[in-house]
Amino acid sequence: MKKILIAINQLSGGGAERVATLLANHLSENYDVSIVVKFRYPNEYALSPKVTVRTIAESEEAFFKSGKIQRLMRRRQLTKQIKPDVVISFLP
Repeated sequence: MKKILIAINQLSGGGAERVATLLANHLSENYDVSIVVKFRYPNEYALSPKVTVRTIAESEEAFFKSGKIQRLMRRRQLTKQIKPDVVISFLP
């Protein structure tokens, strides 16, 4: 099964977050979908149980305490673990 990685800052509120959630839910019917976010926020939009959400840091505090290099390395580590065929990035 093909793997898709969706990268977005968070899943709480906002239009890009809504589109990312809708896209992930739709794609999860035929693909293995993972979403990578900075840290866990409460999800404002319903997410299919087929979609896996992974975080760069355990909390907001841990995210901002870590350096840019550490965050970049964690994102790289997650990408290597997931081994996506396609990466879709939302927002800067």
